[in-house]
Amino acid sequence: MKFLDLIKTPIVFLIIATPLSAQSSVNPDSAAYYYQKALASKEQKRGFEADKNFKKAIDFSPDDINLRISYAGFLADDRKYFVAFDQLKKVIAASPNNAVALQKITEVTFQLHRWQDVISYGNMVEATGKGVRISYMLGKALYEEEEYGQAEKILLKAVQQNAGDLDAVMLPVDYCRKSVCRSK
Repeated sequence: MKFLDLIKTPIVFLIIATPLSAQSSVNPDSAAYYYQKALASKEQKRGFEADKNFKKAIDFSPDDINLRISYAGFLADDRKYFVAFDQLKKVIAASPNNAVALQKITEVTFQLHRWQDVISYGNMVEATGKGVRISYMLGKALYEEEEYGQAEKILLKAVQQNAGDLDAVMLPVDYCRKSVCRSK
């Protein structure tokens, strides 16, 4: 390989194009350094490397709530819901009213089908008024726990909030089809 061919590759170009002062200002012994590496690895769809860098960042800064939330989001995207749940539990232990963590833990417990947890965390998010699709998740959890009356009210609220949410529309229809409407 010729030197000119080597320069044309993106990685070498980035190293050459980056000023030396910017390269030397990055401290490899910091949470920020490993967090940036984790985000870059995530963007490049290198999950194993991103996971490793998130863990190193957390080792440097174990009390950083935003870092843990970001890591939990990465884990949830990678369908590692149990590990994401553990990270979010740590965040909520440190900051019980963190709306972002409560939203994410509701989503994670929803994916794990831990309906009682969905109800518990979902109600906490509902109280903040900042949840996204919480009414649907809460209604579905209540439906799965056979609390049909409460589920119906909350699912109707979900439909009112987002008329295009077909999941929220179909649950009461499914409930009616399976039980109540058949007996009439």
